[in-house]
Amino acid sequence: EATCISNGYTGDTVCPGGCGIVYIQGKTIPAPGHNTTVVNAKEATCSKEGYTGDSVCLTCERTVSKGQKIPTTAHTEKTVGVFPATCMEEGYSGDVICVVCSTKVRSGETLPKTSHKEKIINAKDATCMEEGYTGDKVCAVCYVEISDGDVIPRGGHNPTIANAKEATCTEAGYTGDNICEGCGEIIEAGRAIPATGHVTHKVNDKSATETEEGYTGDIVCENCNAVIEEGEVIPVVSGGFGGFNAFTLVIIVVSVIILGITIMFVIIKRRSY
Repeated sequence: EATCISNGYTGDTVCPGGCGIVYIQGKTIPAPGHNTTVVNAKEATCSKEGYTGDSVCLTCERTVSKGQKIPTTAHTEKTVGVFPATCMEEGYSGDVICVVCSTKVRSGETLPKTSHKEKIINAKDATCMEEGYTGDKVCAVCYVEISDGDVIPRGGHNPTIANAKEATCTEAGYTGDNICEGCGEIIEAGRAIPATGHVTHKVNDKSATETEEGYTGDIVCENCNAVIEEGEVIPVVSGGFGGFNAFTLVIIVVSVIILGITIMFVIIKRRSY
């Protein structure tokens, strides 16, 4: 029979009588080759090497080829034990470990204390009556006092004008008091402003005519519009014809002409009969 690596032979057909004559020549049976599989293979990890495995023949169980070592893989890193630094305590950057094999890959480092986070407290503005204070500087995290504040001297008055009033035609005014906005103290009292008096002019004046009355006009104030003095009615203007004005005279003349024409018409009509 053929084996994995050696050819076989079908055999010759010979004379059964023992004469040695070969009736039929046999044929070579080719070697089929190894029927291989991989054994002893192992994956590499971050802590142990791996192995590709040996190639062996399932038929003859011979090792056809040896495997090779597989290098260890990289660690799957994770940082643990992190502690931030503050103004009161040092911190720690944390250790780097492998989440697969738990090996400490590298150690962390100590972090120095941080600076204080400054904050001002107890600050107070100065006024014209009381001193102020710049405030104490403290740390907003640990509340340690970093530095004391300073006293701020009292400030001067902050003047403003109050109670001012303008004078009018009939009433006195007032310049206003100079007072402090902060404390209300009167720094300087105001003074009275005399009434300005009326500034007058004439309105509604109208001349009389021969047909309409006139009006002398009212005296009023330009500022407050008060009527200081009322005017008087002016009679119609008289004409120069016996006390009749021109309009009346025209009416008389027209009436006379109409009357004359009427009389003439009557006379002419009677003569025609």
